[in-house]
Amino acid sequence: MPDDKSTITVLICGAGPVGLAAAIECLRHGLRVRIIDKELTRDPHSKAFGIHALSMEKFLAMGIAPAVLEQANCVGRVDILGRLTTVVEDFSYIPSRFKGTFMLSQRKLEDIMEAKLRSYGAEVERGVELLDLIQPEVQGEKDGETAQEASLVSSSSGNSHTVASVRDVKTGQDRRITSKYVIGSDGSHSRVRKLLQIPFNGAPYEEDFLLLDTHFTLKPGMSFGGIKVLLGEPFVAIFQLAPDILRVVTRRCDGDGIPHGSNDKSIKGVENADVEAAIAHRMKALVLARCPELASLHTVTWASIFRVHRRVVPRYSVGNVFLAGDAAHIHSPFGGQGLNTGVHDAVNLAWKFGVVERLGGNASVFLPSYHDERHPVGEETLAWTDNLTTFTAVGGLMGNLVQNVLFPLASPLLNCSPWLTEKITTRMSMLSLTYRGTSSALLSSSSGSFTVGSPQPGDRARDGPLISLSSGAATGLLEVMSGGLRHTLLLFGEESGGEKGVEGAVRALLGNKGEERLWRLRDVVALVHISRRFHSVPKTAVALGTGSSIGSSSVSNSNGNSSSRKELVITPMYDEIGRVTQAFGIEVSTGRKGNPAPLPPCLFLIRPDGYVGWRAMGWDLDGLLHYLEMLFPDRRS
Repeated sequence: MPDDKSTITVLICGAGPVGLAAAIECLRHGLRVRIIDKELTRDPHSKAFGIHALSMEKFLAMGIAPAVLEQANCVGRVDILGRLTTVVEDFSYIPSRFKGTFMLSQRKLEDIMEAKLRSYGAEVERGVELLDLIQPEVQGEKDGETAQEASLVSSSSGNSHTVASVRDVKTGQDRRITSKYVIGSDGSHSRVRKLLQIPFNGAPYEEDFLLLDTHFTLKPGMSFGGIKVLLGEPFVAIFQLAPDILRVVTRRCDGDGIPHGSNDKSIKGVENADVEAAIAHRMKALVLARCPELASLHTVTWASIFRVHRRVVPRYSVGNVFLAGDAAHIHSPFGGQGLNTGVHDAVNLAWKFGVVERLGGNASVFLPSYHDERHPVGEETLAWTDNLTTFTAVGGLMGNLVQNVLFPLASPLLNCSPWLTEKITTRMSMLSLTYRGTSSALLSSSSGSFTVGSPQPGDRARDGPLISLSSGAATGLLEVMSGGLRHTLLLFGEESGGEKGVEGAVRALLGNKGEERLWRLRDVVALVHISRRFHSVPKTAVALGTGSSIGSSSVSNSNGNSSSRKELVITPMYDEIGRVTQAFGIEVSTGRKGNPAPLPPCLFLIRPDGYVGWRAMGWDLDGLLHYLEMLFPDRRS
């Protein structure tokens, strides 16, 4: 079997949104990537379509958010209609600049992502099927728990290589691809997962569901809210995918007139025209009777019968092979969490590859943290969507109790409480998901006493508007955080020119610590000073160094890559309206003449994926160095 000559960093198997997100992120971090997919063409139907605010924040870092916003249909609310009451979940309350759920077909999203991929000079290699994977360090350890235990050892090193045997489905030619890491993003029937012999624990729901994508027309002077959930028997969910297209989902019921057959799981072509017509007839009867703003449903583009599963793997990796997206977890589509969760898997994994390979990060700390952080999120998401499905879609005793008793009782409170609305929509948008409480070694304990509501290690760092004091330009915290390529240290505080200020603390550190420690601050962290007092900080970036040994020399990281030495640079930012300061739970009183009082000094280290990794009150830069020493070992070792 011929071998591809060069070794790459990451081989990605599966070119759906999750695989494409992984490829874009790995390329953004400067890694050598190949992405393969067994299918010669993409599925024309859109299985996933809802993009939540947290994913939009990740897309902003990837550089594709503008294209998604341009093509997506933004839905700002969800209407939940019971028999007597209606609850409106308003996305304007969520703590993100992306206030809504963005409806975009999977096909169009993949078009956008592939265009971004091509901007890096990469292409999806279609018609390439994975046959086998060989990992020397785990070879022979292929039975259940033994393989999983071996992964804890081999994935700690980050030094081994994996050989993938692949086949060109058009020519039948086999070849080998050697890579340092492999990502299995190849869906619920994942070949990668099966080769690793990782069980896919869970079961399907007993019910079948019906799906219809159809064009629609409105009655004169009427509008459609975007997403409607019609409770009752049967449950109906309606999503406005585009200005003139709805997706309707309901449960298959006895006596609903849908023919049964051996091929009714995939309804395509004329041989299933009778089933498609029956689904369309059923949907029109359910929807038009309960949505008075709709005049008609017509021109069906897709009809399907599908079965929903709830499954998750016990481990997200074996050796240097990692699972992401539906290969690791599948759950009910209600809540629109699947595509989004997979994209977040990809982002979490890719930045860790980048830090290990580009900045010399400790592989034994970074790589196992992928499972430690994402597995609990996968399980929590599965439980959340399972409850949502049970209480609204599948009926039964519990569902009837929730819909007919609890929902009418709770409706007045849900409609009049902004606090509850924010809590519900923030979870729906996935902004409240946290790594706090996981076993991840990347999360530290806090130093000092913080106020309630201040983000803890493992929490998402909230966005907010800032003004660059160097240029005067308005920007946001998401843009400030190094584009997600390095950690960002946010230094909140005032009086930067004095010994007790930001500069004084850094200068003291420069005078007390040796070069063997300070490179971590300079090479792997971007320093950003945030102030609420315009006149108390310098208006240009401050460069601090200890001479030519720091300012101009060149060194190699643990992987042998050369990087030039630079001075420590502190970039000043002005929090004019205080939204960023407030988001980080920093209490600021009003001083004389109505001006903000000086900010109390505190530090937040934000990871490349936008989550807090470490925090401390005061200018505890020495504590920060201790934390960074665990993540980035001495270059001489």
